Amino acid sequence: GLAVVLLLYVGFLMNTSHRQSKYWIDSDVLLARTVILSKTGPAKALAHFYHGNIKQGIAENKYKQGQITSNEGMVKNAFAYYREAISDYDSVIKYNPGHMLTYSNRGMIYGTMYPYDKKYLELANADFNKAISLQADYADNYYNKGWLMFVAGDKEAACELWMTADAKGSVVAKQALLQNCQTPKP
Repeated sequence: GLAVVLLLYVGFLMNTSHRQSKYWIDSDVLLARTVILSKTGPAKALAHFYHGNIKQGIAENKYKQGQITSNEGMVKNAFAYYREAISDYDSVIKYNPGHMLTYSNRGMIYGTMYPYDKKYLELANADFNKAISLQADYADNYYNKGWLMFVAGDKEAACELWMTADAKGSVVAKQALLQNCQTPKP
């Protein structure tokens, strides 16, 4: 009696695990499934945010490899993943318009794409401004906007933003200040 029930239960668990294992291939597949299965707005926002993070991470790796190896095909492939991440971040904002990290992450993507298409400068700037307005004490928003200004060629604005980030406790702003904002000694 009990042995048969236990055996059936173990068989059920094995079958269920086998069916679910196709979703455990990697985090991208698992989080895509999470987006589909999420029922509420906050759960969908969170699932899209983490799925966007995965896509952004894949894109960043491909972008860096493409830059290192001067492989334009790999850089263009990275942009496809960046666009997928942007789509996820757009969905987060639809479900949770006050999710500060989404604006910051999307701003970083737009900033990365800016040298290839100038329209992204305005989009990145708007996202960093929104992130700052949502959480003015979050130091990395100032650091990120400083990075964007530096990439756009406005070193003075970048240095001011990095000083603000440093004053708010950013761990990386001091290095950016030392590398890029030192005034020459007389």
